[in-house]
Amino acid sequence: MRYFLPLQTNSLFTSCLCIILFFLLIAQAFSDVIAEKAKWKHDAKSAYSIVHDDACDYGKEGIFQTAVPMADARDLPLGMGVIVGQCEDKASWLPNYWEDTIAVYAQNGHEIVNHSYTHASAPGWNKTKEVIESKQVIESHIDDEVTFFVFPLDQYDQATLQYLESNGYIGARAGTEPYNDRGVNIPTAAFNPFHSNFQALESNTGILRTYLNEAINKGGWALQEMHEVGTGSSWGIITPTAYESFLDFVKGRVDDGDVWMGTPSNVVKYIKTYFSSGDVSVNNNTITFATPGNVEQKYATEITVILTFDSPPNDSVYVIQDNIHLEVEQIESKEYHVHMDPTKGDAQITLGTFTVAESINQFKKTIQFNQGIVSALLPEGPYSIRLFTVNGRQVSETITGFSIDEKIHQRVNTQGLSEGFYLLDISYNGGRVCSKILLTR
Repeated sequence: MRYFLPLQTNSLFTSCLCIILFFLLIAQAFSDVIAEKAKWKHDAKSAYSIVHDDACDYGKEGIFQTAVPMADARDLPLGMGVIVGQCEDKASWLPNYWEDTIAVYAQNGHEIVNHSYTHASAPGWNKTKEVIESKQVIESHIDDEVTFFVFPLDQYDQATLQYLESNGYIGARAGTEPYNDRGVNIPTAAFNPFHSNFQALESNTGILRTYLNEAINKGGWALQEMHEVGTGSSWGIITPTAYESFLDFVKGRVDDGDVWMGTPSNVVKYIKTYFSSGDVSVNNNTITFATPGNVEQKYATEITVILTFDSPPNDSVYVIQDNIHLEVEQIESKEYHVHMDPTKGDAQITLGTFTVAESINQFKKTIQFNQGIVSALLPEGPYSIRLFTVNGRQVSETITGFSIDEKIHQRVNTQGLSEGFYLLDISYNGGRVCSKILLTR
C-alpha cells in the first residue's frame, strides 16, 4: 500500500500541494539516508508515449473527439502530431478552431507535436516551411513551446535532424535513415533524442500490448505511433472499442507501477536530465547531485529521487528546494520518493509535524481569482504568487509580498494569455497551494 505525503501527482498542478494546511516544521535528528535516482518517473519499470499523427486532417476527427476524452478519463497524456496547414485551413472557416481545440488540449496536459506544415516527405522538402514556420504557427496559438517533431510518412534525412536541433526542438521520431526504426528505446548516456525509435500501428492491434510489454521487460521507452480512432478505413485506424480496451490495459500497467506514461518531450527531458546530472547523494540532510551543471537547460526537468532511511522516520518527511516544499511520496516505512530538478540546487530533508490551523475546505474558499486579481487569506509572513500553464511553464512574473495575517489582493498580468485553464501557485509562510483556475475574457 502507498501513503501519500501529501499527494501523488503527474503534473505541476498536482505536484503543488493542492490541499491547504498550515504546519510547523520541527527539526529533528534522523537516521542515515541513501539517495538514488529512479530510472523512470515514480520509479516505474518503463516509459510509454502515444502520438496520434495527422491531427487536424479531414477524416481524422476521432483523434480529438474520441481519443482525447478517453485518455482524459484515465489521466493519460497524449501527443498529437498536427498537420499545421490543415489546422490553418479549418481555422479559416471554423471560428476559434485553434483556441477551442488545440490550445485547450495543450493546457490540459497533452503535447502538441509538429507533424509538418503540408505532410510532405522530408527528403527534398522546404525545411523552413515544414520545420520553422509550422512551429511558429502552433506556438502563436498555444501557451507552450513545440519541441518534438514526427516525420510525415516516417521519412527523414540527417540534414533535417540537424536542422531541427538548431531550431528549438529537443527530439524527433527518427531511427535508421531514411525510415524510422521499429523498436524500444533503451536509455543510455549516449541516447540521441533525434533518433527516437518507435512502432507504428497499421492494422493488427495485438502489437500494441506486445510492444508495451517489451518496453516493460527491457526497462525502455516505447513510442507508439497511431492515427485515427474511428470506424472508417483510413491507414492505421483503430476502432473506439479496441482503443478504449488498450487504454484500460495501459492504465492498469501505470497503476501497477510498471509504466510511466509521459509525452515525448517529457520523456526525452527525463532521460537527458537523468544521465547528465550525475550521482545523487545525501550529506548532513542535504540532497546533492554530482554534475547538475551538465544538464542543458532545454532538457532540465524533475526526476524521481528514491530516499531510503536506515530506520523508519519518527515523523513526516519534507524536502525543501529553492524555498519550495517538494512533493514527497511514502512508498514503504523506510522508502520515500521526491521529484526534483537537479538544476535548481541542493535540497534539504526535514522532519516535521502538522499543526492544522483551520479546515481545508474553509481555507480553500478564501482563494479567489477574478479578472486577474488574486485574493487569499494567508498566514503572517512572506508569500509569492505565480501563474503556470498546466504543462508547468511559468507565464507570469513572480509576485512577492508580506501578509500580516489578513486577506491579500494582488494583480497578475494575464495580458497576451489565451482563455483556458491555468495553475495558480501560491507559496506562503509554512506551505504552498496550487489551484486550477479558468481564465476568461
